[in-house]
Amino acid sequence: MTDNGDNCDNCWNCRTAKEKFRCGGCGFALYCSQICQREHWKSLHISHCKYLSGKKSLGPSHSPVNCFSCRKESVNVNYKNLHKKDSPRMACHLKMLDRNQVIFRKAFLNECTSFKKTNKERSNWNVANFPFQFGEMSGEYLTYLDKLLGYLQSILCQVMFRYPKIEKLETLFLWLLDWRAYHWAISLQTGDTSERVRLTCQFISVQYSSSDILAIHETVQKLESQNQGVAAWNTYLFLYEMLGVSS
Repeated sequence: MTDNGDNCDNCWNCRTAKEKFRCGGCGFALYCSQICQREHWKSLHISHCKYLSGKKSLGPSHSPVNCFSCRKESVNVNYKNLHKKDSPRMACHLKMLDRNQVIFRKAFLNECTSFKKTNKERSNWNVANFPFQFGEMSGEYLTYLDKLLGYLQSILCQVMFRYPKIEKLETLFLWLLDWRAYHWAISLQTGDTSERVRLTCQFISVQYSSSDILAIHETVQKLESQNQGVAAWNTYLFLYEMLGVSS
Protein backbone atom coordinates (compact mmCIF):
# COMPACT_ATOMS: atom_id res chain seq x y z
CA MET A 1 0.00 0.00 0.00
CA THR A 2 1.10 3.59 -0.53
CA ASP A 3 2.68 5.05 2.56
CA ASN A 4 0.22 7.48 4.14
CA GLY A 5 1.41 7.21 7.69
CA ASP A 6 0.63 3.49 8.04
CA ASN A 7 3.25 0.83 7.33
CA CYS A 8 2.70 -0.34 3.77
CA ASP A 9 4.34 -3.76 4.27
CA ASN A 10 2.20 -4.93 7.16
CA CYS A 11 0.16 -8.11 7.37
CA TRP A 12 -3.21 -7.78 5.60
CA ASN A 13 -4.99 -9.50 8.50
CA CYS A 14 -3.69 -8.01 11.75
CA ARG A 15 -2.29 -4.97 9.88
CA THR A 16 0.28 -4.39 12.65
CA ALA A 17 3.00 -7.03 12.27
CA LYS A 18 5.51 -6.88 9.43
CA GLU A 19 4.84 -9.25 6.54
CA LYS A 20 6.92 -12.44 6.28
CA PHE A 21 5.37 -13.97 3.17
CA ARG A 22 2.64 -13.36 0.62
CA CYS A 23 -0.28 -15.34 -0.75
CA GLY A 24 0.98 -18.03 -3.12
CA GLY A 25 -2.12 -17.71 -5.27
CA CYS A 26 -2.25 -14.01 -6.14
CA GLY A 27 1.13 -12.78 -4.97
CA PHE A 28 -0.39 -9.61 -3.50
CA ALA A 29 -1.75 -10.35 -0.01
CA LEU A 30 0.85 -10.06 2.78
CA TYR A 31 0.87 -12.09 6.00
CA CYS A 32 2.96 -12.35 9.15
CA SER A 33 1.92 -15.90 10.04
CA GLN A 34 -0.09 -18.85 8.80
CA ILE A 35 -2.67 -18.11 11.47
CA CYS A 36 -3.28 -14.64 10.03
CA GLN A 37 -3.36 -16.05 6.52
CA ARG A 38 -6.00 -18.64 7.44
CA GLU A 39 -8.10 -16.06 9.26
CA HIS A 40 -7.93 -13.59 6.39
CA TRP A 41 -8.66 -16.28 3.81
CA LYS A 42 -11.85 -17.30 5.56
CA SER A 43 -13.02 -13.77 6.30
CA LEU A 44 -12.14 -11.97 3.05
CA HIS A 45 -9.36 -13.12 0.75
CA ILE A 46 -11.21 -16.21 -0.47
CA SER A 47 -13.49 -13.81 -2.37
CA HIS A 48 -10.66 -11.78 -3.90
CA CYS A 49 -7.73 -14.11 -4.60
CA LYS A 50 -9.19 -15.66 -7.75
CA TYR A 51 -9.58 -12.21 -9.32
CA LEU A 52 -6.18 -10.86 -8.26
CA SER A 53 -4.53 -14.02 -9.60
CA GLY A 54 -6.31 -13.59 -12.94
CA LYS A 55 -8.11 -16.92 -12.66
CA LYS A 56 -11.50 -15.26 -12.77
CA SER A 57 -12.97 -12.05 -14.19
CA LEU A 58 -16.05 -10.08 -13.19
CA GLY A 59 -16.99 -9.48 -16.80
CA PRO A 60 -16.34 -7.30 -19.83
CA SER A 61 -14.84 -3.84 -19.70
CA HIS A 62 -16.95 -0.73 -20.00
CA SER A 63 -19.39 -0.20 -22.85
CA PRO A 64 -22.61 1.85 -23.08
CA VAL A 65 -24.51 -1.45 -23.24
CA ASN A 66 -23.26 -2.89 -19.94
CA CYS A 67 -22.88 0.42 -18.07
CA PHE A 68 -25.71 1.28 -15.71
CA SER A 69 -24.74 4.96 -15.72
CA CYS A 70 -24.67 5.22 -19.53
CA ARG A 71 -28.08 3.56 -19.85
CA LYS A 72 -29.51 5.82 -17.17
CA GLU A 73 -28.38 9.13 -18.65
CA SER A 74 -30.45 10.87 -21.34
CA VAL A 75 -27.55 12.51 -23.17
CA ASN A 76 -26.67 10.83 -26.44
CA VAL A 77 -23.92 8.24 -26.69
CA ASN A 78 -21.34 10.74 -27.87
CA TYR A 79 -22.10 13.20 -25.04
CA LYS A 80 -22.30 16.00 -27.60
CA ASN A 81 -24.71 17.98 -25.42
CA LEU A 82 -22.74 17.70 -22.21
CA HIS A 83 -20.96 21.02 -22.61
CA LYS A 84 -24.21 22.94 -22.99
CA LYS A 85 -25.24 25.11 -20.09
CA ASP A 86 -28.72 23.52 -19.84
CA SER A 87 -27.43 19.94 -19.73
CA PRO A 88 -28.51 18.55 -16.33
CA ARG A 89 -26.69 15.24 -16.60
CA MET A 90 -23.53 13.84 -15.11
CA ALA A 91 -21.00 12.21 -17.42
CA CYS A 92 -19.88 8.62 -17.23
CA HIS A 93 -16.22 9.14 -16.42
CA LEU A 94 -15.45 5.54 -17.41
CA LYS A 95 -16.63 6.30 -20.92
CA MET A 96 -15.15 9.76 -21.21
CA LEU A 97 -11.74 9.50 -19.59
CA ASP A 98 -10.74 5.91 -18.84
CA ARG A 99 -12.78 3.62 -21.08
CA ASN A 100 -10.74 0.48 -20.42
CA GLN A 101 -9.94 1.44 -16.82
CA VAL A 102 -6.23 1.45 -17.70
CA ILE A 103 -5.40 4.43 -15.48
CA PHE A 104 -7.47 3.19 -12.56
CA ARG A 105 -6.11 -0.35 -12.88
CA LYS A 106 -2.55 0.93 -12.62
CA ALA A 107 -3.41 3.07 -9.59
CA PHE A 108 -5.29 0.20 -7.91
CA LEU A 109 -2.51 -2.36 -8.41
CA ASN A 110 0.05 0.17 -7.22
CA GLU A 111 -1.95 0.62 -4.00
CA CYS A 112 -2.16 -3.16 -3.60
CA THR A 113 1.58 -3.67 -3.70
CA SER A 114 4.47 -2.80 -1.46
CA PHE A 115 7.37 -0.61 -2.45
CA LYS A 116 9.56 -3.74 -2.56
CA LYS A 117 7.84 -5.36 -5.54
CA THR A 118 8.76 -8.99 -6.12
CA ASN A 119 9.02 -10.74 -9.48
CA LYS A 120 5.81 -12.60 -8.60
CA GLU A 121 4.11 -9.28 -7.88
CA ARG A 122 5.28 -7.71 -11.12
CA SER A 123 4.23 -10.71 -13.23
CA ASN A 124 0.78 -10.73 -11.66
CA TRP A 125 0.21 -7.13 -12.71
CA ASN A 126 -0.29 -8.45 -16.23
CA VAL A 127 -3.02 -10.93 -15.30
CA ALA A 128 -4.71 -9.43 -12.24
CA ASN A 129 -8.39 -8.51 -12.54
CA PHE A 130 -10.52 -6.19 -10.43
CA PRO A 131 -12.05 -7.96 -7.40
CA PHE A 132 -14.93 -5.47 -7.38
CA GLN A 133 -17.24 -4.09 -10.02
CA PHE A 134 -17.70 -0.40 -10.67
CA GLY A 135 -21.04 0.75 -9.27
CA GLU A 136 -21.36 2.88 -12.39
CA MET A 137 -21.67 -0.36 -14.34
CA SER A 138 -23.47 -2.64 -11.90
CA GLY A 139 -25.59 -0.15 -9.95
CA GLU A 140 -24.09 -1.47 -6.68
CA TYR A 141 -21.15 0.30 -5.07
CA LEU A 142 -18.58 -1.12 -2.68
CA THR A 143 -19.46 1.36 0.10
CA TYR A 144 -21.24 4.68 0.41
CA LEU A 145 -17.81 6.36 0.17
CA ASP A 146 -17.11 4.47 -3.06
CA LYS A 147 -20.42 5.80 -4.38
CA LEU A 148 -19.59 9.35 -3.32
CA LEU A 149 -16.19 9.19 -5.01
CA GLY A 150 -17.85 7.81 -8.14
CA TYR A 151 -20.32 10.70 -8.17
CA LEU A 152 -17.47 13.18 -7.75
CA GLN A 153 -15.63 11.61 -10.69
CA SER A 154 -18.75 11.85 -12.86
CA ILE A 155 -19.50 15.48 -11.98
CA LEU A 156 -15.89 16.50 -12.39
CA CYS A 157 -15.86 14.78 -15.78
CA GLN A 158 -18.73 17.03 -16.83
CA VAL A 159 -16.87 20.13 -15.59
CA MET A 160 -13.74 19.03 -17.45
CA PHE A 161 -15.74 18.52 -20.63
CA ARG A 162 -17.25 22.00 -20.35
CA TYR A 163 -13.97 23.73 -19.48
CA PRO A 164 -11.20 21.71 -21.16
CA LYS A 165 -8.65 24.54 -20.90
CA ILE A 166 -8.47 24.37 -17.10
CA GLU A 167 -5.50 22.03 -16.75
CA LYS A 168 -5.74 21.69 -12.96
CA LEU A 169 -9.05 19.85 -13.36
CA GLU A 170 -7.06 16.95 -14.79
CA THR A 171 -4.91 16.91 -11.66
CA LEU A 172 -8.02 16.89 -9.50
CA PHE A 173 -9.46 14.00 -11.50
CA LEU A 174 -6.28 11.98 -10.96
CA TRP A 175 -6.50 12.70 -7.24
CA LEU A 176 -10.01 11.30 -7.16
CA LEU A 177 -8.89 8.28 -9.08
CA ASP A 178 -6.07 7.61 -6.61
CA TRP A 179 -8.37 8.03 -3.63
CA ARG A 180 -10.86 5.54 -5.01
CA ALA A 181 -8.07 3.13 -5.93
CA TYR A 182 -6.83 3.32 -2.34
CA HIS A 183 -10.36 2.68 -1.05
CA TRP A 184 -10.61 -0.44 -3.18
CA ALA A 185 -7.16 -1.60 -2.09
CA ILE A 186 -7.83 -1.12 1.62
CA SER A 187 -11.08 -3.04 1.14
CA LEU A 188 -8.96 -6.09 0.30
CA GLN A 189 -7.58 -5.95 3.82
CA THR A 190 -10.66 -5.30 5.91
CA GLY A 191 -14.34 -6.03 5.48
CA ASP A 192 -15.31 -3.45 8.10
CA THR A 193 -17.01 -0.59 6.23
CA SER A 194 -16.31 2.00 8.93
CA GLU A 195 -12.63 1.05 8.93
CA ARG A 196 -12.47 1.22 5.14
CA VAL A 197 -13.94 4.70 5.24
CA ARG A 198 -11.75 5.87 8.11
CA LEU A 199 -8.51 4.76 6.48
CA THR A 200 -9.50 6.20 3.12
CA CYS A 201 -10.40 9.58 4.61
CA GLN A 202 -7.09 9.55 6.45
CA PHE A 203 -5.34 8.89 3.15
CA ILE A 204 -7.27 11.70 1.46
CA SER A 205 -6.42 14.17 4.22
CA VAL A 206 -2.72 13.58 3.52
CA GLN A 207 -3.20 14.04 -0.24
CA TYR A 208 -5.60 17.00 -0.04
CA SER A 209 -4.48 20.49 -1.05
CA SER A 210 -6.92 23.28 -0.20
CA SER A 211 -4.88 25.86 -2.10
CA ASP A 212 -5.30 23.95 -5.37
CA ILE A 213 -9.03 23.61 -4.80
CA LEU A 214 -9.38 27.33 -4.11
CA ALA A 215 -7.40 28.23 -7.24
CA ILE A 216 -9.62 26.01 -9.39
CA HIS A 217 -12.74 27.35 -7.69
CA GLU A 218 -11.96 30.95 -8.57
CA THR A 219 -11.48 30.07 -12.23
CA VAL A 220 -14.46 27.77 -12.63
CA GLN A 221 -16.84 29.96 -10.63
CA LYS A 222 -16.32 32.84 -13.03
CA LEU A 223 -17.05 30.64 -16.04
CA GLU A 224 -20.10 29.08 -14.41
CA SER A 225 -21.48 32.54 -13.64
CA GLN A 226 -20.96 33.67 -17.22
CA ASN A 227 -22.74 30.60 -18.60
CA GLN A 228 -25.63 31.00 -16.15
CA GLY A 229 -26.30 27.30 -16.43
CA VAL A 230 -26.38 24.35 -14.05
CA ALA A 231 -23.64 24.95 -11.50
CA ALA A 232 -21.94 21.57 -11.82
CA TRP A 233 -18.87 22.84 -9.99
CA ASN A 234 -20.94 23.95 -6.99
CA THR A 235 -22.51 20.50 -6.90
CA TYR A 236 -19.05 18.99 -6.97
CA LEU A 237 -17.91 21.18 -4.06
CA PHE A 238 -20.99 20.27 -2.02
CA LEU A 239 -20.32 16.55 -2.41
CA TYR A 240 -16.59 17.08 -1.91
CA GLU A 241 -17.24 18.64 1.49
CA MET A 242 -19.15 15.50 2.44
CA LEU A 243 -15.83 13.66 2.49
CA GLY A 244 -15.20 15.48 5.75
CA VAL A 245 -11.48 15.90 5.21
CA SER A 246 -9.33 18.99 5.45
CA SER A 247 -5.75 19.88 4.68
